[in-house]
Amino acid sequence: MGLYLTQYHPELENVYEIGKEIICYRDIDELVEKIHYYLVHLQEAEEIMQAGLLRARRDHTWECRFRHAFAAMGIPILNPG
Repeated sequence: MGLYLTQYHPELENVYEIGKEIICYRDIDELVEKIHYYLVHLQEAEEIMQAGLLRARRDHTWECRFRHAFAAMGIPILNPG
């Protein structure tokens, strides 16, 4: 597991809490700055990583995405068993 550090895209704000669940950068200078910062602030990086992992497991699995897609199309989801 690791800290998710990615280039900023406005759409990310719809699925993650930036700065609390993932870290974003806008240019190479900011990327380098954030890498240095989180290498020194490992506890903060760990907290963000854990929050991002929980969010991904809660909201961004394939099962969750298919459930949302099927619901939007009005397709009922059968529970196995």
